[in-house]
Amino acid sequence: MTQTFEVDGNQKFSCRDCPARCCRMPWGYPVTPSEKERISALPWVAARFASLGVAFNQLSPERYGLPSIEKNRRLQCAFLDEDNLCSIHKREGVDATPQTCQTFPLRFIEKEDGTLQTYLSHVCPSIRDNYGEPLAPQLPERLAQMQGLTTLKLVPYMSLGLGRIEQKDYLSWADQAAQFLMNSPSPASALVQLEEWTSAIASAVPMDGTHTGDFPNLQENPFSSVSPARPSSWAKSTRLLLAFCLAPASYPMMSGRPISRFELLKFCLHKLNFILKIVRQKGSADILFVDRPVPLAEVFSIHTALSHPDAQRRLGKFLSQLLIRRNFFFSQKSLGEVLFHLALTGALVSVFARLHAVSQNRSTCEVQDFVDGESLAELILTYHGSTIKSHKALRTITEFMANYPPAFQGLVEAF
Repeated sequence: MTQTFEVDGNQKFSCRDCPARCCRMPWGYPVTPSEKERISALPWVAARFASLGVAFNQLSPERYGLPSIEKNRRLQCAFLDEDNLCSIHKREGVDATPQTCQTFPLRFIEKEDGTLQTYLSHVCPSIRDNYGEPLAPQLPERLAQMQGLTTLKLVPYMSLGLGRIEQKDYLSWADQAAQFLMNSPSPASALVQLEEWTSAIASAVPMDGTHTGDFPNLQENPFSSVSPARPSSWAKSTRLLLAFCLAPASYPMMSGRPISRFELLKFCLHKLNFILKIVRQKGSADILFVDRPVPLAEVFSIHTALSHPDAQRRLGKFLSQLLIRRNFFFSQKSLGEVLFHLALTGALVSVFARLHAVSQNRSTCEVQDFVDGESLAELILTYHGSTIKSHKALRTITEFMANYPPAFQGLVEAF
């Protein structure tokens, strides 16, 4: 494999000055059996585990999970110290940490010509907000840390109408769509126009055929504007889908330790109650990246999260980057589903912006309210290890709604 890397020359990354975001995620940090044995053999680990009352959790025959603890009503890795630094890294050096920790937030996409395109998670604040050291010089070392991990592969084709579209063409579609989203003053209107454009392309593909030729011209249509709908008038299907997506990020969370059936029942009932509160837009919600529980009546009294032009530009840029970073092209789906997932991502970010604004005692959204919403949406929907892949109910309802035409319109109206 060639070590020619394709990366934005301006991209920066560093774990320094990081708020330990990756150590406070609601996931089990997977380690191999050999890593588990190596870490367990460190002389101070047994005492640490005993004081915290935790142990490695066996997730499968080939995988264990680093234990988590709850602190200030939030989960965090049991190895995180008071100074927000990893105790393994501090005491033993970076090479002693699990491969999962060493490689996050980077993976690599292997292209047909052997070039490696960097795949960067925006769950990481340094990647998302582009601070730290230039990334390009770090890539050879990062690739070495990936030993044993397969590079990500783009699917050879996507569905399009009654036929399909091959990789080089769907990537060309993605690049044109990304540019359109980046330049449009309204991400909601841009998505509607992209859906119309893509439908026109699909209509020319014969049954079981393959797209051939160039794409029709894509230009901004000033008459295709989308007016946001008041949250009180959102369809129940829209509310239900957003509730299912947000539920895995709500508190309390599974701590990655073995639990009793009674504890599991309590956990499931909490998630059900959270979903019902979002659907009814009543009660309060406690969710990842929001400092305190917030009253949903205030959250959903905010008509739109995109009242400021800078917020429109921020969301349009984020959705554009998802296409450029190829987030949607590692599994088989249709281009229509890709647009649906973009709309769902935009709606999630917009709902989070409302949650964050209310947590800051504001009744309107500002650009700063969107920042952590992008990380949340990536965690739930778009990263290759997203929660949507591990939650069967969430995956099922999303797949169903993606094939329900009114759902797309309902989501863009929720911006």
